[in-house]
Amino acid sequence: MPSCFAAFGAIAAAIDDPTLAVCRRHFHRDSAPAIVTDVAAKLALQPTDTLLDIGCGSGSLLLPLAARVREVWGIDHANFITRFLAPLAPNHCHLLSGDWLRYDGPLPTVDAALCYSVVQYFRSRTEVQRGIDRALTCLRPGGRLLIGDIPNRSRMARFRRTPAYTSVQAEYEAHRATPLCDEQQRDLLWQQHHGRTVTFTDRCILQLLRIYRRRGHDAFILPQPPQLPFGHTREDLLIIKGSR
Repeated sequence: MPSCFAAFGAIAAAIDDPTLAVCRRHFHRDSAPAIVTDVAAKLALQPTDTLLDIGCGSGSLLLPLAARVREVWGIDHANFITRFLAPLAPNHCHLLSGDWLRYDGPLPTVDAALCYSVVQYFRSRTEVQRGIDRALTCLRPGGRLLIGDIPNRSRMARFRRTPAYTSVQAEYEAHRATPLCDEQQRDLLWQQHHGRTVTFTDRCILQLLRIYRRRGHDAFILPQPPQLPFGHTREDLLIIKGSR
């Protein structure tokens, strides 16, 4: 059965540009520093912290965040690890090859975990919960998990009713009107390999909030700054692990 994990692996093997390889557009390349700043603030990262980046892709977040913490782990398809990360990773960065939902090797215990722009590529809400549950097992009590960049269809519908939507959408379409050759190749690979994906609305994000609060964790929905690539239509879920 096709899967998004396999699709990303095929893309990582064929596309040289680290921004395009993670299914961003070429005009998103300059947004990475702003995303790093936002993520570091939401996770309240300290120099003494240890961090796990789930679905680290080509390392646009992993590598700069590594400079902010004591030790970091990243997990993703082997093609991302070997092509993009291994040549650049510092000594305190540990790279794991595999699918987060099915990886059977040892996992670290960390102060913070990040899963950014990943859960929308899972096949079902059941897989989303499995992925979050597994991430929580890696956290110390009081550890922070950021499920970032969740596309929310309900939020998109609200944004479309605002005056800002027309100008933002026009700018986005103008950028997309002249795709790079690598973008066209990437999009074709995606169409050939990817499987079904889960969708998110206000209802399912609020359900996740309730689930993890009922289990004894603190959980919060956080907005994204509007200057991020999809800041008007996506949001983040922060879970702080409880003691039980």
